[in-house]
Amino acid sequence: MSTAEHNVRAAGTLIDTLARAGVRHVCMAPGSRSSPLVLAADRHRDISLHMILDERCAGYFALGLAKATRTPVVVGCTSGTAAPNLGPTLAEAAMGHVPLIVLTADRPPEQVDVGAAQTIRQSGLFSNHAAYSVDAPVPDESLAVEKTFATLGARLFSIASTQHAPVHANLPFREPLWDDRVDLLLAETRTTTASPRLAQALPMPGRGAVTALAAQFSQCTRGLIVSGPDDSGEIDAQLVADFAEKLGWPILADGLSPLRPLAGKSPVVIDTHEVLARCPSVRSRMRPDAVIRIGGVPTSKLLGTMLAEWSSDRRFSTATPVTQVALTARNDWLDPHNALTDILRGDPNESVRLLYDLLPTSTSPNWLDLWTQLSSRARAVLDEACSSQRFEGAVAHAVACTLKAGDHFVVGNSMPVRELDVFVSRLVPGVRTHANRGANGIDGVTSTALGIATASNARTVALIGDLSFLHDVGALQIANRSDVDLTIVVPNNDGGGIFTFLQKPEHGFEALFATPHGLDLEAIVRAHGIAYVHAAKIDDVANSLAQGGRGVRVIEIRTNREDNARIRTETLDAAAAAVEARAEAAA
Repeated sequence: MSTAEHNVRAAGTLIDTLARAGVRHVCMAPGSRSSPLVLAADRHRDISLHMILDERCAGYFALGLAKATRTPVVVGCTSGTAAPNLGPTLAEAAMGHVPLIVLTADRPPEQVDVGAAQTIRQSGLFSNHAAYSVDAPVPDESLAVEKTFATLGARLFSIASTQHAPVHANLPFREPLWDDRVDLLLAETRTTTASPRLAQALPMPGRGAVTALAAQFSQCTRGLIVSGPDDSGEIDAQLVADFAEKLGWPILADGLSPLRPLAGKSPVVIDTHEVLARCPSVRSRMRPDAVIRIGGVPTSKLLGTMLAEWSSDRRFSTATPVTQVALTARNDWLDPHNALTDILRGDPNESVRLLYDLLPTSTSPNWLDLWTQLSSRARAVLDEACSSQRFEGAVAHAVACTLKAGDHFVVGNSMPVRELDVFVSRLVPGVRTHANRGANGIDGVTSTALGIATASNARTVALIGDLSFLHDVGALQIANRSDVDLTIVVPNNDGGGIFTFLQKPEHGFEALFATPHGLDLEAIVRAHGIAYVHAAKIDDVANSLAQGGRGVRVIEIRTNREDNARIRTETLDAAAAAVEARAEAAA
């Protein structure tokens, strides 16, 4: 058997095994060394192959596909410097629990470190973030090729799907990479490859641990649930809301929490935690007995510091630290503020079901009622500002008000995700909200949104800051060839708006931190053949979104960084003052 035949059979077996296991999307950047993988994916009847020029865009596009489908997606590239460009995606996927299968083609070992073209040390390239990393053997006569690569495919899919994590296989191929018998060889490969059957289930929590927690919680009259970001689809929002209602415990729901759309519909869901955490009376007088944490780390830094204060007895010399328990199926430790006292591993829904059965119904509504009253005061001030002021919080509010059940909402990092968390008061149930909150980078957001829109085939709206949009401008070449329904809303403040709220140096702030770019977004968008809309007013954004229609378009609304910072600060101060007055009166 020739070298070309070994390569084609190895690539064909690997892709076919992944397809039989459940992979439906393969994203590849063009290159020579990866041609056996590209041809195998292209010829497979169950695979949609997406060819994307830029590896970084390809990685984030694959991330969006995996977020929307909640199943592993393959992304691959040729050898050399192409591979490290997938690094940011691997980091986000690892920290955001997104299943990706990364395949990097490589030169054979004898060509490494000898000056061969397009050859770097790819072994273990992503070992810090990949849940599994392997250097595959070179396909040759010494291997049982089909068995070896079928086993590799099954292992990659199993780990990625069960751990919700990225995995990496480095695949060396010798030349000639393939020959003109490729179609016949791939057809034969598909008829001989074994099909793995993989059972997937979240681990069950230990009943003894749940019973012990229930005994502790049964003594608590002032409990609280914090629901952080989560777009995995694993959290049963209604189950958690019913549990909280039975106990009379309020839920502080992050803007990216699956509980957030229940704000205003469920009596227990609170969406003004950023304001409440600013109030000294809330931090001191509304101290709970216990906190249950579900989902990721909350967006609000103030909420995190308040939770940390409650877990320390430094401020409360006569009190014991608040018990704070995370319910999670993951093996990571999401506690940057060192506030957790316990972690209950296992399916969080099953943990909630067990606790629901073991804990008594609340007979004292005063605790929940006070939280609800304080939140209503804060929300009234926030909503009034969104209806009467021109600032980026009002833009986020206006965008969210246009969303309908079945839509996907992609929110960029830096300020957009914070405006969502603070100012968006009503999300319709059935809207799926996404953000890359694993590593929280501003890169790759447009590519991620395109992946989500492609996989879901549903109306998708993205809210992205101008620097983030420019950082991923290469994604517009994907948009130019995409038949999707995606609208990208860009509040353009000509720079890094978030730095206005952070520590500022006396000299050089604009040049060193705000970094105004002065670029014409309309010209950039139109140069890529993408539809462009200039929104002079916030109402224009909502009106443009209401028109709908397939295709990719960009809506730009220009904002002022200084005005935005002033209005946002004044609004939050006014909302906190309204809450403080009520909290002091209730004391």
